[in-house]
Amino acid sequence: MKETVEKRSMLTSLLIAGGVGLILGGAAVFVVTKTEEPVEATPPVVVVSDPVANGQQDVIKNVTSPDLVSVSCSKDHIDKHGDLLCREMFCRLQQRGIDAKTSGSECEEISNIANTKIILDSCIQEVKVEGSEDQVSVFNEDCTRLFRERK
Repeated sequence: MKETVEKRSMLTSLLIAGGVGLILGGAAVFVVTKTEEPVEATPPVVVVSDPVANGQQDVIKNVTSPDLVSVSCSKDHIDKHGDLLCREMFCRLQQRGIDAKTSGSECEEISNIANTKIILDSCIQEVKVEGSEDQVSVFNEDCTRLFRERK
């Protein structure tokens, strides 16, 4: 009988030790995983001072300033000379800078129209009609050929 009592007390001791070990081990794992949250690796922040880039930003601000079109887009200038210069200047203004809104080809089309109008106006000649004081506008083909070759 003594043997069975010893076996029981030994078995009880082992069960108690195993239970305590499980509880302590589980608590340790819980504490470690709860307190140590995973830290994401963040790259170090590098600040680079670039005086050239700062200078370019100043140039971009000056080139995209709305003051550049204030004269060519004024009412007096448009009434006297038309709106093509204003359109071209505004297009070029929108072509520059970080958030460019137009392409160079759009501005070139406006410029081409303005140049064509000037060429056509330059190649019209006033000719007097014989026997009268009236004048007639005549288009000079040689003039347009000259501009076409130079253009």
